[in-house]
Amino acid sequence: MKKTRIMVIAALLAASGATAQELPAAPAPPPPPTERKIRNFDDVQAELDRVQKQLDELQRSGIPEPPPPPAASFSEARRALARADRDMRALEGERGQMQHARREMERARRQLLRVEADLPRIQAEARRAGMNARWSVKQARVNVAKAGEESKEYKAFEDELVTAGLIERDSYQLEHRDGKFYINGKEQPGAIYQKYRTFLDKHKKFRWTRNSEQLNISGGSYD
Repeated sequence: MKKTRIMVIAALLAASGATAQELPAAPAPPPPPTERKIRNFDDVQAELDRVQKQLDELQRSGIPEPPPPPAASFSEARRALARADRDMRALEGERGQMQHARREMERARRQLLRVEADLPRIQAEARRAGMNARWSVKQARVNVAKAGEESKEYKAFEDELVTAGLIERDSYQLEHRDGKFYINGKEQPGAIYQKYRTFLDKHKKFRWTRNSEQLNISGGSYD
């Protein structure tokens, strides 16, 4: 009977080994950004460059792949259970102990079946986790690149308005909404709107406020 119990335990351990592997660890998130003021479009670009660098490093470090199939052999576990079953049949005279051992054997068999049934789900979840992480990094890179292009367009628009004498670089408020363009709260005439129509048609709604301390932008990829 001692030998039988040892075999039951061995079978349970073999089955349990199949669940010992864990899903791949999620990539470590980038460190939280330090508090910094965005004073102008150069600061905007510097912040975007910093985020892009973190995403590049994350992509280079690689996203963990799903684990390989477990090393534990289900067929070996089944053979161990079968051997234990044969040993128990040889001890039919010990009725009480035999019934208890058979219950343990049945529990071991059910556990093995659960492990085998659960393995495809575990591996599928691991694959999904890896794919989702890779997709998230890729999408973040796309968004940062888009924001970078918008930042360059915004800076060029600001330069044009400064050159035209419509705003002071360090203090202004711009707003575009409902087909109307406002500078420092004043609606601009049609001639001004037409002059900058290419930019305004592309950016249907935005509000920028700038002073000596900071630049606030709402609209585009910054919301």
